Amino acid sequence: MIGVITLCVFGTLANAAIVGDRLVIAVNTVPYSQRQLELYLTVKQTIRPEQGADEPVISSRNWGEAITVFTEEMMILQEAVRLGSFAAPDQLLDKYNAVIRKKLALGAALKRTLQRLGVDDLTISRTLDSILRVASYRQNRNRQEAQAAVVKKSTAVENESKWLTELRGRSNSRVFAGAEVYLEINPIAGGRSDGSP
Repeated sequence: MIGVITLCVFGTLANAAIVGDRLVIAVNTVPYSQRQLELYLTVKQTIRPEQGADEPVISSRNWGEAITVFTEEMMILQEAVRLGSFAAPDQLLDKYNAVIRKKLALGAALKRTLQRLGVDDLTISRTLDSILRVASYRQNRNRQEAQAAVVKKSTAVENESKWLTELRGRSNSRVFAGAEVYLEINPIAGGRSDGSP
C-alpha cells in the first residue's frame, strides 16, 4: 500500500515538475541558462519605445527564434568584452533602468515574468549593461563597414553585415539536448508562475 502511494506521489510530481533553470545554449565555451536568455530578451524588448508593457516576450511560439537571437547577441557580447570596450555609460543605464521601472508599474505581465525569473534590480541592471554593450558594438561595426563601402564606392547591399558573418565563422555554438523545447522556468521552490504555493 505504501509503495502504491509513493508511486502515485512521484508520478504526480514528475508530471508537474518545476523547472528552476536549465542550460540551453553554449557560445564558444560559455554556457547560458534559460533564465539568462529570457531575462536578456525580455529586458531588450522592454526598453524599446514601441513595446507594450503587458506583453510576454518569450513563449513556446517564439522559442526557436529566441534561441537564435540570443546566440547571436552572446557572440557579439563576447567579442565586445574581448576587445574591452563598448561599456554603457551610467547616464544611459539610468535612463533605461527608469524605462523598465515605468513599464513595470504599468504592466502586470512584465512584473510576473521578472518575478518568475527570480531576478533583482542588480541582475536587471547588469543585463541592461550587456544589451547596451551589444548595441554599441553593432552600431560601431556597422558604421565602420558603411564608411569602408563609401571609400570603396561599393553599391552592393548585403543581407548580413560582413563583420557579423566573419564573427559567426569564428564562433562555435550549440543547443543543449532538450533545450529546443520551451519549458516555463520558475526558480521559486515549490511555487508556480501564478504566484500560488
